[in-house]
Amino acid sequence: MKLSCRVIAVLLLSLHNCALAMTVEQASAKVEQAEKIRNDQPQQAIELFTAVADDPEMLTRPDILFPALNSLVFVLIGQAKFEQAKVMAQKLFDQSLKQNDDYYPAMSQLLLGYVEENRSNYQLAESHHKFALELALKADDPVLIAQAYDRISSTLRFQDKYLEALEMVQKSVVILREQNDDKVLATTLQTLGIIQGIIGDYTTALATHTEALELRTALQDKSGISDSLYEIGGIYRKMKNFSLALKHGKMSYELDKKFGRKLDIANSANRVATMALKTKDLALAKAFSQEVLERYTELDSQSGISGAYDLLGLIALESGDLEQAKIHIDKAMAIAAEHNLASTLISAQISRIKVAQLEKDFATAQVLGEQALASAAEIKEKEDEIILQQLLADTYYGQEDYQKAFEAQRQYKKLDDEVGTRNLAQTVAALQSKAEFMRRQQEIENLNHEKALQAAELQQKKLERNAWIFGLSFLTLLVASISYRQYKKRKMAAERATLLQEVVDSKNRLLADVSHELRTPLTALKLQVEALQFNLVQDVDASYDAMNRKVMDINRLISDIYQLAQADSASLHLHPESIELDETLTQWNEEFEAFVEAKGFDWQSKIKLVDDVSVQWDQDRIKQVLTNLLSNSTFYTDAPGKIALSVEQTAQHIDICIEDSAPGVADADLQKIFERLYRVEDSRNRQTGGSGLGLSICKSLITAHHGKVRAGHSELGGLKVEIRLPLAAA
Repeated sequence: MKLSCRVIAVLLLSLHNCALAMTVEQASAKVEQAEKIRNDQPQQAIELFTAVADDPEMLTRPDILFPALNSLVFVLIGQAKFEQAKVMAQKLFDQSLKQNDDYYPAMSQLLLGYVEENRSNYQLAESHHKFALELALKADDPVLIAQAYDRISSTLRFQDKYLEALEMVQKSVVILREQNDDKVLATTLQTLGIIQGIIGDYTTALATHTEALELRTALQDKSGISDSLYEIGGIYRKMKNFSLALKHGKMSYELDKKFGRKLDIANSANRVATMALKTKDLALAKAFSQEVLERYTELDSQSGISGAYDLLGLIALESGDLEQAKIHIDKAMAIAAEHNLASTLISAQISRIKVAQLEKDFATAQVLGEQALASAAEIKEKEDEIILQQLLADTYYGQEDYQKAFEAQRQYKKLDDEVGTRNLAQTVAALQSKAEFMRRQQEIENLNHEKALQAAELQQKKLERNAWIFGLSFLTLLVASISYRQYKKRKMAAERATLLQEVVDSKNRLLADVSHELRTPLTALKLQVEALQFNLVQDVDASYDAMNRKVMDINRLISDIYQLAQADSASLHLHPESIELDETLTQWNEEFEAFVEAKGFDWQSKIKLVDDVSVQWDQDRIKQVLTNLLSNSTFYTDAPGKIALSVEQTAQHIDICIEDSAPGVADADLQKIFERLYRVEDSRNRQTGGSGLGLSICKSLITAHHGKVRAGHSELGGLKVEIRLPLAAA
């Protein structure tokens, strides 16, 4: 009885799981919906992505599971759910390895590294990114390789290894400029601009961030636009142009509120508050600093919370409320000390020293200053050391300890010289070295002057001999140059003659082929006329019908030749117009389906457009191309067979593919089928009445649209023709 109950329970559980398992269509719909709302409704997007990721049925559908996991990790990071993000990234890595996937093992390692970056575990993040680089190199994926270099650069930057970071990100940019992925290029340019700003090359950094902003604007990447505006504001802050830094910070904040991650909103709000304080807009600074504190508290970012209290303290200090300033700054110091946030603690101590000095509490200012200076020296924060030495000098002066004040001022000056004038010192050293070299050369010349005069005559003779040698050498080179030039002229003339002969031969072959094509229907037409002339035809109407068909064949051939002649003479005029692609393809698909099925073939179609898109095409010409290709498929495919149409939108193009079932085309013929009057000599060469010019016309029309067309083998067993047309979004 117990066994029976257990069996029933298992069966019920199985039925329950089957009922919960979603279909492929349902999973695809959830992923599509989640992608649409991931910026505006991140929590709902997480639920949709997670439902797909947790469904065991999706383990057999990596084409759905892997992109869902990839997007889910990014959304989780944006919501500061790092542990969940790490679990999902690891799942993506494990499953993609099991499926022998080339792309996602490397991408999952980049995601794992990105999680650790956001948790400030930079060395662990660097190890993940370097592993991703190994996998990307093995997969030979240029974009993945570039992304790995970019992420390695990012982790090196956070570890203050700026020159190594610059080298890595430059490798990434070089690779991506050769690829067709503007979104990834914009991200990498942002990393490059940040590093350029850190090393002080502000003009170049602004140009780099502006290029990234232009790319993201063209892609309508709102979150990316916000990132670029934020980084441009950061460069203006370094340049002490606080009004422009505030302006860009506000724009970044507004976009982040609509499309950004929680951490991005907190950071951009912090930028606005800081720059508002710099521009003395205390009301704006206070309002935003309160929001900064709330948002960092929600994210449980201790460094952010400490910084927010420090900022509130500085605003109170600027307002003249010293008591409130002390309360806020003391909180900032306590949080930073509790969580071992050395850099954040130093910043808060600097603010507290300023408060103590205003209160004439020089003892407190001295203790805090000496503690902070030791910490800054330990972590090699040179800029903080400079500020602290200046503050200590003022503090010692306030205590009337002039000896210490003088020593602190001297140390301040020394550090400032080391940091701010290093390049100048190197330039001066180079000039001094050059001056010393010239002085020594002058001494040698003075010492050897007499000897030089004695050897002048001998030297003159040597010069004369060298002049003769130089003259003869020059003459020899001149003769050789003239000879070589004549040789090149003869060679170019021969090549030109060969090329002209090839053109003539090609035209002659075309005329011969056209003559042959015309001769066949004309001969048949002549026989029909003679039969009618001598009353040899029993069915006169049938004979007239046959003559009419031959005349139509001749007319069709002449029309095809005329179109190709227009293409050759650059007089093939297109009439492009704005077309709503989704609506047009839907209408064409219905017409093509009716046409193909009327010929006795199965019709398949798959149209995948990312969003509403408008293109600038000559609608009639493009439809002529597709109709011609489908007509060829119905002529040359064994019945019953299959004919398929697929359309897919990429970032820059519309890809159209028409393929059919057996018979196929030999490899040797694939490169020739677009040639004029070329016919395949195998089973696809049917007596269809075609001119042999249809595919040539298709190629000329696609080329006129600045597109590309190529032929290949279809998985259905027949021919596959792929068309790529440029995407011109309205």
